[in-house]
Amino acid sequence: MPSRRIVIRAVTDMRVEPDIRSERISQALMGEWVEAQSERSGFLESHTEDGYTGWIWASSLAEEEAPPRLPNHYIGYPTIAQIRNAYATLWEIEHHDQPITILAMGSRVMVEFEMDRIAMVTLPDGRTGRVKRKDLAPIPETRRPNVRRVIETGMRLLGVPYLWGGVSTFGIDCSGFTQRIYRQHGILLPRDAYLQSEWVEAASVPSADLQAGDLVFFGPDQPDYRRRTITHVGMAIGSGHFIHSSGNWGVHISSLSEEYYQRRWRCSRRVRLGSGSASNSISELR
Repeated sequence: MPSRRIVIRAVTDMRVEPDIRSERISQALMGEWVEAQSERSGFLESHTEDGYTGWIWASSLAEEEAPPRLPNHYIGYPTIAQIRNAYATLWEIEHHDQPITILAMGSRVMVEFEMDRIAMVTLPDGRTGRVKRKDLAPIPETRRPNVRRVIETGMRLLGVPYLWGGVSTFGIDCSGFTQRIYRQHGILLPRDAYLQSEWVEAASVPSADLQAGDLVFFGPDQPDYRRRTITHVGMAIGSGHFIHSSGNWGVHISSLSEEYYQRRWRCSRRVRLGSGSASNSISELR
């Protein structure tokens, strides 16, 4: 019987097969929910919130009867919040100089109460500690997301290393990056680049009409071994540049005018957002 389980590790890998040597295809973060199916060799076949399916270590998941109530910073405690910045350190309550763990952007914690610049939180595995209030945000981070806020979130990930199958700020791949920054604002994109390029909630945009916040897609001259023509994605940030995660540099900014990307450009799509103007200057967003 399927059961809902919650991730109790900072980040846990999802693999193609129930084998630690199998390919990592995605990840799940602390506090996210999965639907667990059959168990084999210490792994659970699991469906993540974005619809991806693979095998996750059973010890990374805890079974719960029901998910917590929806987060809302406008009601009393306790309430659920997510990590806003690239990383947040959870500290011991009594020993102020002793860290418990480091949490990645998007990880979910239970906020017990807030005082001054500190919040007392509980992790899904029951551990308690304190984090800086500035490291927390509601879920979603903004109630009416706009392009500027999404781009600002992407800029907070500059320098994060590349990791195949990664969705966290400990290591992230191209589609994991675009998914993460939109997910912070309540928009859950599909997991893979080619799936994002086909997503019905995003409209096709000609290259001449490209705006900051649009997703830009690239592919090889010939389909890859999986017969996919879309193998890379980033997000336009204005001034002819885009931000993305690639194997050589991790999360960084590139120019759309580079010959490499011009030759491999395939399409662009615009995610529907709330009102708000986007900056056309990279310097204004840093």
